Amino acid sequence: EELALRERLWSAVLERAVQLGLWEEACQVLVKLDDFEAPLRLLGQELRSNGRVELVMELPEKYRVFFLNSLHEHASLSPPTKGSDALACYMLLYALHASSKDFAKAAAVAEMLYAALDVCLKHYHVPTASQDSSDKKSCNSALMTGDCVSRPGDLAGLSARESGSFSGFSSYAEALDQVWPLLQQQRDALL
Repeated sequence: EELALRERLWSAVLERAVQLGLWEEACQVLVKLDDFEAPLRLLGQELRSNGRVELVMELPEKYRVFFLNSLHEHASLSPPTKGSDALACYMLLYALHASSKDFAKAAAVAEMLYAALDVCLKHYHVPTASQDSSDKKSCNSALMTGDCVSRPGDLAGLSARESGSFSGFSSYAEALDQVWPLLQQQRDALL
C-alpha cells in the first residue's frame, strides 16, 4: 500500500515537472520511480521536442538503454519520410551513438534507415498499363536504383529524351517527385 502511494505521488510530481518544463527536476524524479517505462516515454518525447535529450543520456544506464530502445521502436513505426518523427528518431539515434563513440551502433542505425527507405521506395512504380514490359522494367529500374552522385535532373532528362516513346511521362514525373526525397535520404544514410 505504502509503495503504491509513493509511486503515485512521484508520478504526479513528474507529470507536473514535465508540464512546467522543469526538465532537470523531472529527470531527478524519474529515478525515484520503480515503474519508470511509461513516464520515461513521456519525458523522452518532451525532451526531444524541446531539444534537451542530453538530460536522458545523463541518467543511469537502465534508463538510457530503455530510452534508446524506445527511439528504435518509435522510428520503426512509420516510414522515415522528410519531416517525419520516424526520420527524426533515426537521426537522433545516429547522433547519440556517434557522439558516444559507439560507431558500430551508429552504422547499424544508418543501415536501418537505409533499409527502411528502401522499403518505402519499393512502393513506388510507374503506374501506366499501356507500356510494354521492357519500358516498365527500365522505368522501374530508374526509380528503384541510384547512387550517391545522381542528380534529379539526370533522371528527368532521361525521361524527357524518351518522352516520345514513353506515354506515361507525366505519371513518371509525379512518381519521381515523390521518390526523389526518399532517394536523397537513403543516400544521406549511406554517407
